[in-house]
Amino acid sequence: MKHFYFLLLTLISLFTTQSFAQGLFITFDFGYGIGVSEQTQFQNSEITFADLWSDSYAYENTKLKLGSGIKIGASVGYMFNEKIGLQLNFLTFSDNKNTGLITSEIHIRPAIDPQQDYINYSHYTLNMSQVIPSFIFNFGEGKFRPYSNIGPAIGFAKITVDRYRKYSPTGNKSRESKQDLSGSPVLGYYLGIGVKATVTKNINAFGEFNLTNMIFTPKKAVYTNHYDLESLTTNEKETIFVDSIDTGGVVNDYEAKEELAKDYSLSSIGVKIGVMYSF
Repeated sequence: MKHFYFLLLTLISLFTTQSFAQGLFITFDFGYGIGVSEQTQFQNSEITFADLWSDSYAYENTKLKLGSGIKIGASVGYMFNEKIGLQLNFLTFSDNKNTGLITSEIHIRPAIDPQQDYINYSHYTLNMSQVIPSFIFNFGEGKFRPYSNIGPAIGFAKITVDRYRKYSPTGNKSRESKQDLSGSPVLGYYLGIGVKATVTKNINAFGEFNLTNMIFTPKKAVYTNHYDLESLTTNEKETIFVDSIDTGGVVNDYEAKEELAKDYSLSSIGVKIGVMYSF
């Protein structure tokens, strides 16, 4: 019985230590993340037609890295005591750094017809919102106090692919299109380590280094803009991503085409600064 009372008192003290530290709080933060996983998105082919005997072919992998960008967040939480709390964080960001990824090149030497000398480009933009419920652990005392938080990260992502063709001799662009890749919410994890600094009785400033691990597998792709959008069939306009394909060689113009699913890493490391207000 004595052991029971000792355990009970320990648990009570853990969640009631310094009652002034208990209560609701809100935070606002601003930061920047850098994508950490580079992957091969497609194979770029460069073909040069010179004459019948000296055509040249070159191939290289085009790399794609998603997850970089400015991140803006806010959270609401509750501290059980000065050491342990729960926090629900909301953040949003956009990654549009993947501009001008070359998908294929066709060159005519000499350039008899400029319309036959061109480079195809793809521009990837990631838009994502995240909801992160996490545990907060404060360490130390004084004006500057280290802390950590860890928890699952739930992401709502969409990748937009802008494609265009640029003619080499003139620099003119044409054959532009836009395709949205969407899917189910993504589950990953979040880890943050930082330092809080007391500003006033109710206000703390903080800086944090964080890691987010997340993989997005689109379920569907749809052309929202295309140089010939009105003439596209459903099979040409929409794509469903699946784990296996067995079409038997039959193409139905009234059904979305199937392609094998592909993973996109959205993992990133980042830093952020913010302010915390305790009620």
